[in-house]
Amino acid sequence: MKITFVVVLSLLTASLPSSASNSCPALPLQPQYSADVPPREGCVCGYVLKNLIVTLNKTFKIGAACSLRWMRSDNHRTIDLKINTASLDDYTDGDLPRGQILLTGKSTLTGRLTYNLGVAGDLRFAPDGNPIATSGTAFSRVVGELKLARPYSPAEFEVPSSFEDSCWSATATINVKDIWVTIGDSDEAGAYPAQYRIVSVINHKAQPCG
Repeated sequence: MKITFVVVLSLLTASLPSSASNSCPALPLQPQYSADVPPREGCVCGYVLKNLIVTLNKTFKIGAACSLRWMRSDNHRTIDLKINTASLDDYTDGDLPRGQILLTGKSTLTGRLTYNLGVAGDLRFAPDGNPIATSGTAFSRVVGELKLARPYSPAEFEVPSSFEDSCWSATATINVKDIWVTIGDSDEAGAYPAQYRIVSVINHKAQPCG
């Protein structure tokens, strides 16, 4: 009887999710910061991410959630996904949880690329359609435009010499792998591919800066 009890107890213990299953492996660096800055503290991965509700297209899935919190005037609190659920599909009292989301996956996207000097990012890429999140959701607005955080090189973006000192827009095809999404009100907010490769940039057109 004692042996049977030990075996049953061991099986029950093994079936329970452990805190280690919430920990994250090495995560991609965040491109909006300098190359030696790791993801911020407070990241969770694994089974608890089922409590973060977001409808993504098949190419991407949630790989990590970091420092999720409510920052409403009447409700400043951390969101613990082990015991709470949170939605990125819909606004709650007109707001989304603040924090950072890592989307894992890769895709080749075509859309409009713009170069415009500004503190919130110089290079913006708006892919055609809604290739990341389902159209109409709150999160689809957050990831509807990607910020390309890499030193600007006219040669990389095939910029004609007559446009090198100008702002411009063009049609671009870009390979994207993993996306860090920062939700908030700061200039750092937005969606940043952790890795990207320019496939082609064509039909450059000058546009006003600012």
